[in-house]
Amino acid sequence: MELNKVKTISELDQFLENSENEGLVTILYFILDSTLGAPESMELAELCTKLPIKVALISQKDAAEVVETQGVVRFPTFKLFVKGKEVQKLVKANLSEVEQAITTESLVDCLHKGLTVSVEQFGKTASGKLVHKITLHSGKGLQVVLLSYGAMIQSCKFPGRLGVPEELTLNYVRMTDIEQKGRQHYFGSTIGRVAGLTAHGLFTLHGEDYDLACNGPNGHHLNGGLQGFDKCVWDYEMKRSFSQGQVSVRFFRVSLNGEEGYPGTLDVQVTYTVSNENRLMINYEASTSAPTVLNLTNHTYWNLSGNLREKVNLHHLWINADEYLVVDSQMLLTGKRKKVFRTNFDYQIPVVLKWRIGKNKEKDLNHYFVINRQNAQKKDLVHMASLSHSESGRHMKIYGTQPALQVYTCNDLPDAREYFPFVRHNAICLKAQHFPHSPNCLEFNPGIFLNAGEVYWDCVYYEFSLEESDESPNTSCQVCAIS
Repeated sequence: MELNKVKTISELDQFLENSENEGLVTILYFILDSTLGAPESMELAELCTKLPIKVALISQKDAAEVVETQGVVRFPTFKLFVKGKEVQKLVKANLSEVEQAITTESLVDCLHKGLTVSVEQFGKTASGKLVHKITLHSGKGLQVVLLSYGAMIQSCKFPGRLGVPEELTLNYVRMTDIEQKGRQHYFGSTIGRVAGLTAHGLFTLHGEDYDLACNGPNGHHLNGGLQGFDKCVWDYEMKRSFSQGQVSVRFFRVSLNGEEGYPGTLDVQVTYTVSNENRLMINYEASTSAPTVLNLTNHTYWNLSGNLREKVNLHHLWINADEYLVVDSQMLLTGKRKKVFRTNFDYQIPVVLKWRIGKNKEKDLNHYFVINRQNAQKKDLVHMASLSHSESGRHMKIYGTQPALQVYTCNDLPDAREYFPFVRHNAICLKAQHFPHSPNCLEFNPGIFLNAGEVYWDCVYYEFSLEESDESPNTSCQVCAIS
């Protein structure tokens, strides 16, 4: 498609997504919230008449020529300025009339009020594979950094009451540390093929026994094996959808038949999407060449206090669950469920974590909660849990299609101060997933079996916001009767 033939919103999306057009400077100045409701078939000219917007499309070459002769290009009608590569010079000029100053690199920022996606090299694995860093920004405060290694969330920032974006996750910042020191903790990674523990790495499928790699405690299989999805470098592609107000990255790979002992060749993809509503969505999709088992999740460690300034003890946690899954002394599921009422697992009203964790390891969380989905269809998103930190004002809601939520309070990290910030209770994992170990626990339904011709699909999203009240946190014990 040629530039002069772009007439509708959908055609503009297609034009910008074409890699051959990356050298074009595209200028759109409009009110974002108003355009989201506009049909993609609407012509840009018609949109201009309905909203206080103006549209200009010029090539980078033309802009460079004008910049070279005049310094700054001004479009009085469009109320915006274009400067070559050195935006700082324009800013220092202190021109009161300047409303937008953009370069090709910040194209999406101008188009969508800061909704951006960018990519750069992050480092290399020990085996020499190149790892890329992709940054998604909502334009309204939420910034998510993803790595092609492990298809992981390496960083997530969101402002608190003071308006300053701060880190909300626990992870390493260097590739060597992520690959070596973070190897056994799965920080921010995509977990697969099967999350959690599988007893002794054994399961039976259609009458055939399978023996998986045993990399976990007590000789069990854990989180996909020795070289699970968390330790792979994924391929990826980026997608910008201006009309829908979101940017995405789709990671994909092929897990060959026999990888870590699993049957069937698996085509799997994980798509991260950030919207201008400050939502982070994760979509999982997969298909297999032969019957197999699959249970995908994300292993991000959350701390909403900001830059890990304090442990999660004063976080409020609410979980939409009447039941939890019973585990034995080796943390393997027994196949039984119990009611949470009047137990240490009752989070049906928000609970300050310090009243439940930290006193002894028996009360620390590393358990699976059965999400209340009684009236929901398989693909319905249900409010699973909420996490909040009163002092910073940050609030995170989790919605998902999965039947279970594993909650883990970093019980296995050391207590010693010299290991900070990678210390006990300095973050919390909230992992939406299916029931683990369910190949051997037929009591659980739905199971995690996937047959050839079927499509595995799950979705979870995190919604970030600020609480309106800035009252001091209520740290009184809500459930004093719990022993």
